[in-house]
Amino acid sequence: MVLAFVLLCAAVFPFGPALASTNSGITYHGRILRPDGTALNGASTQFKMQIRSPGNENCLLYEEVQTLNMSSTEGVFSITIDDGTGTRIDSTGYTIDQIFANNGSFSFAAGDCASGNIYSPNSADGRMFSVYFQDENMTAWEPVPPQSINYAPLAIQAKQIGGFAPANLLRFDNNTAAQNTTPLNLSQFNNLLAVANGGSVGASGSAGATGATGSAGATGSTGAPGANGSTGSAGATGATGTAGAAGTTGAAGANGSTGVTGITGATGSTGAAGANGSTGVTGITGATGSTGANGSTGVTGITGATGSTGANGSTG
Repeated sequence: MVLAFVLLCAAVFPFGPALASTNSGITYHGRILRPDGTALNGASTQFKMQIRSPGNENCLLYEEVQTLNMSSTEGVFSITIDDGTGTRIDSTGYTIDQIFANNGSFSFAAGDCASGNIYSPNSADGRMFSVYFQDENMTAWEPVPPQSINYAPLAIQAKQIGGFAPANLLRFDNNTAAQNTTPLNLSQFNNLLAVANGGSVGASGSAGATGATGSAGATGSTGAPGANGSTGSAGATGATGTAGAAGTTGAAGANGSTGVTGITGATGSTGAAGANGSTGVTGITGATGSTGANGSTGVTGITGATGSTGANGSTG
């Protein structure tokens, strides 16, 4: 069963002074209620806190676990990251001050980022803060929705830098606005320091005569092969060669499977009658059939005419 905890009045205070520690830290506090409205009161409640980069790379900059006894706090908690009471479990090695510096770039081990392994912050980047909690009766970490760590209003206009007020710092302006300048190199800094100490920068001396050419040095070791050049454009198409001799006829392929029988075509017209064939051999005479029954007596014919009297016989 998944429990839906309620987190009330959580707040993030970046860069607040941590209790019992001189480190800069982030204080996070609120109240956790169970789904039935009762307060979370575990005697050994763990909080896992993460600071991550804000972009799609989502790199893990810092991760720490702290354990609190909440048995009598009515669900109220207050934790400060990097106050010395927790255990850091990430492997980046970056300090809190480095994590929030928006210069340079950060590199990470495989698996520490959702995409890639480099985070190069923009000048206005904030950070993301994620918190998970779990007491002794829970089998998995319960996540709290991530929050953005943005600039506090007064951090945009800093009162001092490393303890130095604006009047203590060297700056460039034209009486109306600060000017952008390039950083000094070491030689320029030494010259500026010499002037600040009461000296002056001497004029550049004239170039000395060119010295004699020295003997050739030993041949250096062969350098690594250079990168492959880009592929050149395709050459013009050559003339078509003469056709090669015809190859020998290949062996006949296996017969294909019999196709589906086509639709019966229309009946053709009747052809001319063929010549009569020769008379066949007379067949064997069949056996005589049995005599049929006598027919009925026919009608008596008409009496014929009386014949003429015969001649008298001789006297006896």
